[in-house]
Order: sequence, then C-alpha cells, then structure tokens
Amino acid sequence: MRVRKVPTKYTLLDAEKQHDKHPGTFWIPESYDRRHLKVGDTVKLLFEPTDPALISERMWVEIIERGITRYVGVLRNDPFNLDIEYGDEVHFKPENVIDIL
Repeated sequence: MRVRKVPTKYTLLDAEKQHDKHPGTFWIPESYDRRHLKVGDTVKLLFEPTDPALISERMWVEIIERGITRYVGVLRNDPFNLDIEYGDEVHFKPENVIDIL
C-alpha cells in the first residue's frame, strides 16, 4: 500500500487530559483497549489545526503499523478544512484515541 506523507499542519488532541478535565462529558475508551490495538483496527482521533481560524475535526484512522508506544495509521475520512487527504499517513499514541470502531 502506498501512503502519502505530508507535513504536519495539525496536532492531535491528548484525549486522556481532556477526559481528566471533563470526565462526565468527554468519554474515551478504557486505557487497556487504547494500548492494545492491532493492525487493521480503526480508531477515531481529534485533529486540531495549527491555524486557529480553522475548526477541529474528528476522523477515523485505520492502523497499519504498531510500535511499543505508538501507532501508524492511514486516514479514512475526507477532511473538511485540514491540509491532509484520505489515505494519508498519521502517527499517534494511545492517549490520542477518542473512540474505537
């Protein structure tokens, strides 16, 4: 599979910190589940643009590689306002996962 690599113009939300601040309204999957994902799993991440004029986007990413503390996936959504595309490579950590499909 050919994956397009693009310069990062976004950050990924740290879902654990957000959940700690708002436990009643910002649900995330259990830590064990987020840390034991496998290749082929699909997760939702919250992309925050570096340009403050743009809005954040929640998008699905399919895992294609698993490391000890990080994952590599490919974007499975068409972003509305970010400079990335469906199929682009995304690097993330378990603390960035806001949902698991």
